Amino acid sequence: MSRSAIAFVLGSLLWPVTAAAQSAITEQEAQSIAVDAYIYFYPLVTMDVTRKQLTNKPPGSGSLGGPMNTFANADAFPSADFKAVVRPNFDTLYSSGYLDLTKEPMVVSVPNTGGRYYLLPILDMWSDVFASPGWRTTGTQAGNFLVTPRGWSGAVPAGFAQIEAPTPYVWIIGRTKTDGPPDYDAVHKIQAGYKITPLSEWGKPPKPVEIKIDPSVDMKTPPKTQVDTLSGDKYFTYAAELLKLHPPHLTDQPIVARMKRISIEPGKSFDMSKVDPVMKKALEDAPAAAQNLMAWKLPTIARVVNYWSMNTDTMGVYGNYYLKRAIVAQLGLGANLPEDAIYPLNLADETGKPLGVEREFQRLLAEPKSLAQAAADRHGPFFPFRDPVRRDVRRRANSPSIPEVITHEWIEQQLVRSVTAARWPAEGPDVVGHHAEDKRAGVFEQKCCRRAGAPFVDSKRRVRCSWVIEHRPNPPVEVPAVLW
Repeated sequence: MSRSAIAFVLGSLLWPVTAAAQSAITEQEAQSIAVDAYIYFYPLVTMDVTRKQLTNKPPGSGSLGGPMNTFANADAFPSADFKAVVRPNFDTLYSSGYLDLTKEPMVVSVPNTGGRYYLLPILDMWSDVFASPGWRTTGTQAGNFLVTPRGWSGAVPAGFAQIEAPTPYVWIIGRTKTDGPPDYDAVHKIQAGYKITPLSEWGKPPKPVEIKIDPSVDMKTPPKTQVDTLSGDKYFTYAAELLKLHPPHLTDQPIVARMKRISIEPGKSFDMSKVDPVMKKALEDAPAAAQNLMAWKLPTIARVVNYWSMNTDTMGVYGNYYLKRAIVAQLGLGANLPEDAIYPLNLADETGKPLGVEREFQRLLAEPKSLAQAAADRHGPFFPFRDPVRRDVRRRANSPSIPEVITHEWIEQQLVRSVTAARWPAEGPDVVGHHAEDKRAGVFEQKCCRRAGAPFVDSKRRVRCSWVIEHRPNPPVEVPAVLW
């Protein structure tokens, strides 16, 4: 046998061993990839859990929920028990609708708003804003937007603006400027003009909306809680099924290639029982490790000015910054582009101390029969609300002329300087908590400085805060509830 033949035979024998060595994965590599995969999938899973909950409701149910391919219009500002969206705002009325583009394109129609500010950001299932029709971009005249699935090549009707969607499902989280309850009627008329129509039904009489309620959908537990409590097995199994329908972004090839090493591939189901022990352990540990990483990164995720995290970069469109995308999905799903909204997040007071000041709380605990003591018995010494809490609506947002609404002008006047803000009073009918009428819920968590509307001064409990907010003259400023 010639030397070349011998070399060929030996090479053939060694190839399986070499390939196996290349495909082997260490425990540390498995853990790293599993955590990255969890973070990568977090917005996709959150968006779908939110979709299931919001679309599993009959039309006109009085909330943001309703069948796919229809708008559900909020007729008032969110109540304290609203949990479908992580951080709602209180100066616009929402119009929400999930589009299903698996069968055909959808026509999104808007009325002439007469110059009134409105915004219809459209998010793909990875939570990226890929289109943002509205006052800033397309004006306030009436219009029709044809939202098409990826690769669609049909004819676009004359006068329609085509918007290609990256995923078969997309979410429109519309907002229409509302100057408080007296302005509701005018906004409701505009909301009635927001329409979603299948392209094949354009120009025809509208058909009755059909919906089949799925009793297996958890309609009580907030989407965030559902996602955060999923085991690694259920999480990655769910994510793999979603990946069959919703393709990765074109720039996601690196993470897609890495996930293949832990048996997660686009177009394939995932079965935890079939992975080796090293990968299984990494995937089981990934939820806790990834959530710890997200919590650790939060304070430094954006530029910090005077202890305010100014989220004006990589918002709405995240590129391959998957960690930030996941954090935003967890704490503020549906974030807009920075040109449309800004999201300042307070980290500490002007001295660098967290707003949950324990020594002040401990002082209150010493007061006989204090509400703070009752709150501590009920909730513990610090209860970090990230959702609306029931209280006097004037404490949600404030402006000189319209107490229920915070205006951009008021933001400009109040925030670009140091102010004296007040802690919420420890007694009275509108104490902070789950219920205004429940005085035991007067949780003294020092959140007064987290919110723009804090010119309510309690002479006994004052705290100084300094903050800076970037001024954008065009849109109203979104004010997530967590900031107050």
